Amino acid sequence: MLGHWNAAPPLPDPRPPELPRITAKLDEDAARQLVALGDPTVAPALPDLLEWIQDMNWPVARLIAPLLASVGLPLVPDLRRV
Repeated sequence: MLGHWNAAPPLPDPRPPELPRITAKLDEDAARQLVALGDPTVAPALPDLLEWIQDMNWPVARLIAPLLASVGLPLVPDLRRV
């Protein structure tokens, strides 16, 4: 079936395929891998990581919050989009 005539094509994922992706609030392994890679390696994933600190009770939130805080001012544009 064809898509709607004016539907925009999906945007390519800007993240390099080798970056781990957090898939659930309990995905602590992926969160630890991202933290270990650190900034600037995880820079393409920063907008996605902001979603995982919505609830600081989630295990992944406690792991990635310090990473996001360490990024500092470069994270501000992404924060404004949330």
